[in-house]
Amino acid sequence: MSSRLLAALRDFINQEQDTQNKQVIELWNQPIVQRVMSGEAINDITILSVSPYQARLSFRQNFSKFRPNDNLRLSFDAPNSGFSVPCVLEAEEGDELIVSPGFRSSFNTLTEGNGTPSTVTRWMFVLFCWVCWRRRGKTRND
Repeated sequence: MSSRLLAALRDFINQEQDTQNKQVIELWNQPIVQRVMSGEAINDITILSVSPYQARLSFRQNFSKFRPNDNLRLSFDAPNSGFSVPCVLEAEEGDELIVSPGFRSSFNTLTEGNGTPSTVTRWMFVLFCWVCWRRRGKTRND
């Protein structure tokens, strides 16, 4: 392949990634209620147990589009500011989720409970990166 073609392909891929990153930031800037109702987040998460390689979480309601192997971000209300932990959804069992640490992350900073530092009251999940854009418009049953 010519270097001109490779440069054009690289530029195209970078432009696509920039567009997806902007869409994710726009999603994260929406109010939590809107993200939950559109299936892009789960709020009121409680950490039931945590080990270095796995965490078991519970929730009250789950309208999300999340499926096993989705890349997620566990955070307090705003996933693009402050504390968050990348993780991978391993399984959903009733009203519980089992997650493992995401790429280059660990669960060393997680503790059991619902995360109650002075300024926040609940953990929440937000869909991380481009996974959500492949499923735009789908429901949990699709």
